[in-house]
Amino acid sequence: MSKQKTFFTSLRQKHDFTQEQVADVIGVTRQTYAVIESGKQELSLSQAKKLADLYGISLEDIVTQKDTSLKIKIKTIEDRT
Repeated sequence: MSKQKTFFTSLRQKHDFTQEQVADVIGVTRQTYAVIESGKQELSLSQAKKLADLYGISLEDIVTQKDTSLKIKIKTIEDRT
């Protein structure tokens, strides 16, 4: 399983979206998104930005395929103590 497949699939499932819903947001068919999610096709910059907005993470997280939002939340909680 490719890193891209694992990352995009886990993000989508974490947010309870279907491939069809994500495809609609980034402006492609479900079949095209399935190919992107499988790692056989790369996202365009505009598609990556739309995914970042959808998931509430940075464009850098999409490009590097790392979800740092959890780390940021943990650090914020630790800073309060």
